Amino acid sequence: MKRVFSRLFLTVVALAVALVMVASVSYAWLTISGSPEVNGISVSIGGGTTILIAPNVAASAALENGETVTVNYPGAFSDSMEFLNNDSYSYLSSLAGLSPVSTADGVNWMIPQYDEYGVLSGFSVDSDYRYANSDARGGYVYLDFWIVSPGADYDVRLSTDAVKREGSYLVELPDVVSGENGLELVMPDNRLAASARVGFLVCDETVDNADMLAYTRSENYDERYITMHGGEGSGQFTIYEPNALAHPGDDAAARYVPTMPIAADGTETDVALFLTAQEVPDWNGAGVPFDQIFAAATANKQELSAEQAKSFFYTKYLQNNLDGYIRTGLFYKNAAELYYDAENAETAGAADNAVIARLHRDIPQRVRMFIWLEGQDCDCVNEGKVDASALAVRIELAGASR
Repeated sequence: MKRVFSRLFLTVVALAVALVMVASVSYAWLTISGSPEVNGISVSIGGGTTILIAPNVAASAALENGETVTVNYPGAFSDSMEFLNNDSYSYLSSLAGLSPVSTADGVNWMIPQYDEYGVLSGFSVDSDYRYANSDARGGYVYLDFWIVSPGADYDVRLSTDAVKREGSYLVELPDVVSGENGLELVMPDNRLAASARVGFLVCDETVDNADMLAYTRSENYDERYITMHGGEGSGQFTIYEPNALAHPGDDAAARYVPTMPIAADGTETDVALFLTAQEVPDWNGAGVPFDQIFAAATANKQELSAEQAKSFFYTKYLQNNLDGYIRTGLFYKNAAELYYDAENAETAGAADNAVIARLHRDIPQRVRMFIWLEGQDCDCVNEGKVDASALAVRIELAGASR
């Protein structure tokens, strides 16, 4: 019987997505209008004594033949980390906006190309781990981190507490507007949340000698770790679909529409075997409607503008912490069941399949996490203008003995 040990928490808050325009195209693809901006991504990650976390350090190193290469190795391992407080992740403060892309493997990213009328004309393939800029009208975000188990071998999966309903989620944050009665919280239609994805790419090959040598010479070297996994290139890819049955504007219950991402050869791909899907979360986790919580928080702050009130509510009042306000959805034990009987698909605190990583004791594993809008999702459709101010993502990874 498997035993679940520690949990690894990762939160992405205030992922501000600019105004999104929709072109009339034959595919269900949204397009970005103008030069979108992301006002910074606040990312924190924490664990316990069983699974430890470290930032990825990317540096230049000279080989014996004089060639200069980029090496990657872990910084100091600990039970928690704030990404924006680490120089390695300073780029998260100045990213271009997200717009729909597609991937079936986390390596080959299909970037849409549009003609002068905004009509989809084809795709370019990005395989260099770059998030595209706004000029390419397609973009995704990624970041690297390291995890290690100092105690035993574990299978790592996304999870949520099946009793407390706390854990992984991805939601579209409610917006704030100035109405006739003052400041009001407007619940989103979840158009972006329904098409958003999080992916994890894990290469379990031993890192290059240059990476290992750089780590042994770093100030945070731990002599227990004599080898590391996580070289560049293809590897095990897991897709997280956090709002699997969400279809904004569609009242049909328990209806699942499979998403077929576009592969490098242009074909649509069935990803059921490495997909972990989750029920839609509930904003009333605290037992009080979320708009009432906002009203109480801003009762004496009606002089604020809508934007100021929004910033105050999420960053000052809630301190970018939505725990306790969101009741998370359960995971479907096997995503493939959704394809033929979503209404009766079994749920649990974690999926049976879709193992993100197989950790070996005292061997640090590099993980690359992506956030993107999946253009092939049926909810990424022509709906005119979409006001998407933010996404909030929390990832909980649970390690279970094999």
